[in-house]
Amino acid sequence: MPIGGLVVSCGKGWEDRVMPKILELPGVEVHGSNGKGDLVVVVEAETSNLLETVVEAISRVDGVLTVGMTYLNFEDESNPKRPAILP
Repeated sequence: MPIGGLVVSCGKGWEDRVMPKILELPGVEVHGSNGKGDLVVVVEAETSNLLETVVEAISRVDGVLTVGMTYLNFEDESNPKRPAILP
């Protein structure tokens, strides 16, 4: 299950219009704002393809200027219980 941390820049004064729109998307949480138009967002999805789809949807929300991925963690989607094999 991939989890991505994002900084969503929407410009000062747009946070209150952008935040409700991105919270409608599946797996999205907003953890804060710096008061200058940047939102701290976490997206949790079932697959990396779904994560990508949600990030693209965030980027298309009216008022969003940029979406920057700051953190990404995911497990092997094909077999999440298989242990890693080290060389």
